[in-house]
Amino acid sequence: MADAWDNDAPATPTAPAQPGTAAPAWSPTDVAAEQPYSGSILPFSRDASGNVSFDPSAGILAPFYKGTKLTQDVAEGRVDPTSPAGVAASTGVAAALGLSAAPGIGAGEGILAAPAFKDAPFVPPSTEALQSAASAGYKSLPAMGVDYAPSHVADLAAQVQADPSFPIQEIAPQTHAILNKLQAVPPDGSNPSVPLTSLESARQMLGQIAHDYSPGQGQDSHAAGVAQKAIDGFVAKPPDGAVLSGDATTAAQTLQDARANQAAAFRSDRINGIANKADLAAAASNSGANIGNATRQRVAALLGNDKLTAGFSDDEIQGLKDVVHGTPTTNAARAIGNLLGGGGGMHAANTGVMGAIAGYETAGVPGAAAGLMAPAVGYGAKSLDNTLSTGALSGVDAAVRGRSPVADALRANPSQVPQSLTRSQAIAKALAMQAPAAAPAWQPGQEWNPAAPMAGGSI
Repeated sequence: MADAWDNDAPATPTAPAQPGTAAPAWSPTDVAAEQPYSGSILPFSRDASGNVSFDPSAGILAPFYKGTKLTQDVAEGRVDPTSPAGVAASTGVAAALGLSAAPGIGAGEGILAAPAFKDAPFVPPSTEALQSAASAGYKSLPAMGVDYAPSHVADLAAQVQADPSFPIQEIAPQTHAILNKLQAVPPDGSNPSVPLTSLESARQMLGQIAHDYSPGQGQDSHAAGVAQKAIDGFVAKPPDGAVLSGDATTAAQTLQDARANQAAAFRSDRINGIANKADLAAAASNSGANIGNATRQRVAALLGNDKLTAGFSDDEIQGLKDVVHGTPTTNAARAIGNLLGGGGGMHAANTGVMGAIAGYETAGVPGAAAGLMAPAVGYGAKSLDNTLSTGALSGVDAAVRGRSPVADALRANPSQVPQSLTRSQAIAKALAMQAPAAAPAWQPGQEWNPAAPMAGGSI
């Protein structure tokens, strides 16, 4: 009888004999001509036909391959790492990589404990929010109870008027009238203090004069601006003994924030007014198809008015200029749109007819059909120009609203939004799940379980 191992084929592995039982007899059918094989060290496998190929799931690469695949499955939601199957898979990968499967060990508890929320992207406050914050700031001033000594307020007004470069009363009568009123200290002591609210009222009246650009008001406007800055300096840093009651420092900051929020709201209103007027002008002339050009015209008018651009930063002014001048893409889209009748009307009709004729002469009926599409291409280009131009103006508006105390507070205390797992967090969660409880050791007399360890430890 020939030796069964002469064929050099590996024997089919059999289950180990149960304790107390005899091993099953060997059968020739247990030997296969060829068996699929995966390398235990090298990453190669052999299929049933004997073909050998590279296999990342075999050999020393297997744990890393399986770990990467498990991570992807967890991250994309195909495997729940808390399910029995997910726990078993992560435990197997962890064991193969030499990591502990206990929570917080190996992969790191810090990663698993990553916050479930993250900072939301910054969004500038709305114009309404700025106006609301400014109003709340102004309304809180009376309750702060800040009062100044009348003599110090009178000295402030007198110092402004005594400056040799300050316009005289004859050419700046409105400003001098307000300053004269601040100097009027009743000798009988009937006005023992000047509330901050009264000083702010005087400042606001000076502000109206400072922004009056009507003919003949130049000197009064200049004088009012100088007086206004003097009051700002007094409130921000009062002289010793000037404050009679209240927290002047907190009140000054509240007032400064209210002014800044209100100013940002005013600048945003100007930009939104441009957008609204441009939309109405475009709708009236070309059914809204030429809103990009109308926007540029309105912005150019704003830039030509020093009164309307007062308060805009250099970067914001440059942003408005960029709307007018356009970008290479915007200008190209506008040129194509104008050339091909993107604005509609008779120009679009003529463009279509001429395109059809030229196309027919060049390529017959297909060319004529293509020529008829010229107005559609022009409309698309015009739409792109409109979108880019209005979008650029919206960008300036966002920058204006973002330069305000309300926006600064939002940046300092961002809202929180749910955070999704990153790839590294997903693999940490997959590999650091609780390992399943070990199966009880087999004891003599029990039904044999191949997965159960032998009593007294493993062999």
